[in-house]
Amino acid sequence: MALRGPAPVESALGAAVDRLALLAHPCGTWTDFWLAPGASSSWVTAYTGVALARAADDERLPDGVREQARRTAEAAADALLTTARDGSWGWSASVRPDADSTAWAARLLTATGRQVPVRTWVFLERHRTGPHVRTYVARGAGAWREPAPEVTAATLLALVEAGRAPLDELARRWTAAFGPGPWRSPWWPTRAQPTAVVLSAWAALGRPGPAPDLGGSHGDPQPRGPGERAAALWGAACVGDPRGLHALLTDQQRDGQWPGSTVLLVPAANAAQPAARTIDARGVFTTATALHALLACPEWPATSVVPRRAPRRDLRWDPLLRAVARSQGVEPAKVGAVVTSLTAESLAAPSPWPAEQLSTLAGGLPLELSVTGTAGLRLACDVGDPRLPPHRRLASGRAALDRTAALLGLTDEWDRACRVLDALAPARLPVPDGCRFWLWGGAALTPGAPAVLKAYAALHAPDVSGWAVREAAALRAAGVPDSAPVHRALAALRTAGWCHQIGLGVRQDGRWGLKVYYELPGWQPALVEQLLRVTGLPADVGALTPEVPGVLSASMARHRRSGISLRVDPGTGAVREVTVTAAVPPPLVGRDELDRRVLAWLPSVGVDPGPLAALLTAVAPTWPHSAPTARRLSLFTRSLSADARSTTVYVRPGARTWAAPPVPAATQPGLVAAPA
Repeated sequence: MALRGPAPVESALGAAVDRLALLAHPCGTWTDFWLAPGASSSWVTAYTGVALARAADDERLPDGVREQARRTAEAAADALLTTARDGSWGWSASVRPDADSTAWAARLLTATGRQVPVRTWVFLERHRTGPHVRTYVARGAGAWREPAPEVTAATLLALVEAGRAPLDELARRWTAAFGPGPWRSPWWPTRAQPTAVVLSAWAALGRPGPAPDLGGSHGDPQPRGPGERAAALWGAACVGDPRGLHALLTDQQRDGQWPGSTVLLVPAANAAQPAARTIDARGVFTTATALHALLACPEWPATSVVPRRAPRRDLRWDPLLRAVARSQGVEPAKVGAVVTSLTAESLAAPSPWPAEQLSTLAGGLPLELSVTGTAGLRLACDVGDPRLPPHRRLASGRAALDRTAALLGLTDEWDRACRVLDALAPARLPVPDGCRFWLWGGAALTPGAPAVLKAYAALHAPDVSGWAVREAAALRAAGVPDSAPVHRALAALRTAGWCHQIGLGVRQDGRWGLKVYYELPGWQPALVEQLLRVTGLPADVGALTPEVPGVLSASMARHRRSGISLRVDPGTGAVREVTVTAAVPPPLVGRDELDRRVLAWLPSVGVDPGPLAALLTAVAPTWPHSAPTARRLSLFTRSLSADARSTTVYVRPGARTWAAPPVPAATQPGLVAAPA
């Protein structure tokens, strides 16, 4: 007799529990969504932890899955206890507490057997208004002070699970607070998520009142994306009608994750302004919602195979890369081989880009292009799985760079350069959980010249102490002598700014180098003059002045974020080149006019505008749906060496707004196949 494998739902839940454990930060929390204050940690951690605690208690799951879920949920609960502020929690540890986050945190603590602080219940009661609960009570919070149905429901669930009031009393509160449903909330674009949370409270309270009707005129259109499908199934399962189960199982990826697709709204203080929108780019929230939904189903089908989405590349970038390669006279197959190798994980579909939560490169896009006045293409890109926590993401990115070094025949040179990365990114460096950039990859591809592989590692100076120690360790690992000229230049830079990142470049002819980049509050000509003097380079400050007529003046540059980088010879520690970086201002005159002014300026500094014009033409098809004032030129640099002056312009490729077609992994077209 053949042994039966796990049922589809059982298998899906086991894979999801494993994936959420992998996505958790070392301290036990999760982060997802991105707003001005940063990523959500406390709220997302509590919501996800409750889903895992429910999995740990579900006897339909195998013991191993339940134990993994229990350990992960308990680690999350312990992490929340360390960040409680007088018994309450907020969007993150840096944002004032709110009732929604606090209610979910109380639920997680109760589910894992932790003691809920007494002040938690006082805090939640303070946010009650009649039978409803509002997210915030502070004056000036605008729409944030309005009662929200899912916040009321989460609070009732917290009270029920902690046994804080008789069940019949809580049922009366539910009846007073909610009508027949479905329910809307200012925090969500559709009814699916608030309705699911409300119905989970309805079920937990013994189903007070008749079952709400989820269809008819009350229902939303067909759910769009895995996030809405998961929430819709959750609500339907609570009333005994688990519609959409098969569709949700089909959405799951082979790594056990559901792609991030849950949209969260942030109402503006002024009701006349549109709400801000953010998405769970890491997919933590959507995956947790899928767990809530599947666990709410009273029965699971025991037969039929449900295929999970196979990993594949995001094909939307391939036409762009071919056009860009042709525009710079580089063989498209060569560009394709390098980019495919570097981005096999970061451009895996379904792609999360654009996502400021995951990258600071090019405004949340995974790719940035740059050109000088000669033929050739330089690019920087995200490497590794962008959804993983920082240290695991770093390891994934290192693997992508290792793979690309082997592709280019640079293994020996790359092994030597990796000693520098080891010094910059030690295994126990306490980088923030919301880290959006640690390691980027890059390449310089020039017709008739050796290919260059690049890596850029951040020092996280604003967030992690000891950046100067790591900078010095990286230079020592590269073999730079302690008495080298670069140390005098770095001492001058430390008086004005901090080291943002160190770049490495290895070439097919065996040469390699370092680039040390400092972040500065603005253009500082006196500092540049001092650097040129101590490095022995020509005293031509004018060659480095970040000034473009009609775009950016030197006086404006003094008050705008800027940077200086030093190109260093590892063997001698000599500074071969000084570069000044300046951000291109927003195109208030229109994107096309801004491009025209930059192209008209380039000949005046001895640069052929042809390569930039060709690149702008190549990326133009990626911008049809963007506003005329959307930024395409991101920054420019001016460099000075002993015998040359150069200018480089950086171009954002633009966000694609159409979806890539579903192509089977075994047959999908592409520039080239990714190396094994």
